[in-house]
Amino acid sequence: MMNQFLDTGFVVEESLIFSPWQGFDDDFNEIPQIRLNGEIACLGKILITVDKYLNILEGSGNNAVVQTFSYAYNASIQGHGNIFRYDNQDDIFMFNLGHADEHHKHLFNWQVADQLGNVNLGRIRRMAKIGSNHQRG
Repeated sequence: MMNQFLDTGFVVEESLIFSPWQGFDDDFNEIPQIRLNGEIACLGKILITVDKYLNILEGSGNNAVVQTFSYAYNASIQGHGNIFRYDNQDDIFMFNLGHADEHHKHLFNWQVADQLGNVNLGRIRRMAKIGSNHQRG
């Protein structure tokens, strides 16, 4: 998928890295995870920062069956401020932030780095959807 964005020239470079990680369930039992994190530099000085954790349900290596546990995709304009962030990582603060569900989009005024509000999504948005929305302009 990333190669398609690189081939079109929308993505200039990326530094995404998959690494083994260890998460914990509600009873503090260890859960094997894979962490995907890094940055994606795009045209227009857009920078997408990725921090995603995948639970390994079964298997290992390239044959592992995984499920997204938590994610944050933050898009910003380099040298300015955030544009938006899709995430489910601030569930601890859901009551204070007024989120109806854990999957939501934070909106910002990138010119002054102020948060404008939130949009509740109800389900996970994929990075490809985010990239294609902003590739069209």
